[in-house]
Amino acid sequence: MEAHQNFGTSINPSFCREIQIVIRNADCYPGTVSLELILIDTTLREKPSQSVGSSAVVSAMTWKLYDDRPVTTEILHFNVPVKSRISRFDELMVIFRLDPGRSFSAAKMGITSFILIPRT
Repeated sequence: MEAHQNFGTSINPSFCREIQIVIRNADCYPGTVSLELILIDTTLREKPSQSVGSSAVVSAMTWKLYDDRPVTTEILHFNVPVKSRISRFDELMVIFRLDPGRSFSAAKMGITSFILIPRT
């Protein structure tokens, strides 16, 4: 599963130290989902991109029969390298990677927001 967010304006990756993804998580299989964050420049025909890594989702609570657990909020952190393969990006793509044993069940989580932390 993928999620795309286009900003409508180009951002120089050297201006960002970190990108945070805030998620709401109702998944009940801990340790089985990770998110990969990819920066994309959609203004160029070849749409160059760069992955800034993956982060495991750890806030899932183990499932119990008739469990009425609350949805949890988690912030995932992605460090943006000082020297990037791309000179700008205007879109973020998030790939939800599930463990092979999860083929029977989609991840029950959604992205709430992206936070771009500037370099100081």
